[in-house]
Amino acid sequence: MRKLPLTLLLALGSLGGCGELTDEPVDDTVVETSAALTTNPFKLHNYQTNLCMGVAAGTPTVGTKLVTWTCDNSANQTWHKGGAATASPDFFLLVNHVAEDRCLHNHASDGDQSMIAPCAVGWWHESFKPIFSFSITDADNVTHECYRFASLEDSTKVIGVIGGHTTPGSQIMMWGDFNNRFTHPDQFWCIY
Repeated sequence: MRKLPLTLLLALGSLGGCGELTDEPVDDTVVETSAALTTNPFKLHNYQTNLCMGVAAGTPTVGTKLVTWTCDNSANQTWHKGGAATASPDFFLLVNHVAEDRCLHNHASDGDQSMIAPCAVGWWHESFKPIFSFSITDADNVTHECYRFASLEDSTKVIGVIGGHTTPGSQIMMWGDFNNRFTHPDQFWCIY
């Protein structure tokens, strides 16, 4: 039996997958899969505004509200993945770098405003699940993953911008998960 050259085999193999494009409609639904964020520092850019989630005025005081603001690489806009919740390992702390022991805190009722509080692994109000939604590529050709953050207290609630406001200083809050980046882009946060 005669052997074919490797280059010919590769060429034939690549042709095997070719075919005509179908006239099927494009599926724009948001894919939902869980994904683990890194423990390395990151910024949370709001998909609607491209503003960053941070602690108001960079104040480390417990109970300080979270707001959107122009991204400036400050400690109050820097986050990392903390410990997993004891009730469910898919949910974990979102630790803020504004001070030692500060995490995102939210009760899961519609309109409840986000704030910082002492980090407490497994506490219902401080454990969130990142739901991977889509990836975007920025002007520098860098790809960023975008998520919705559901609450362990009520996984039908996610973090968004109050009223969908696009101005810096708009407060962060919990609301029902619309899972639609076209009608509710304020509920999507991209990792930078």
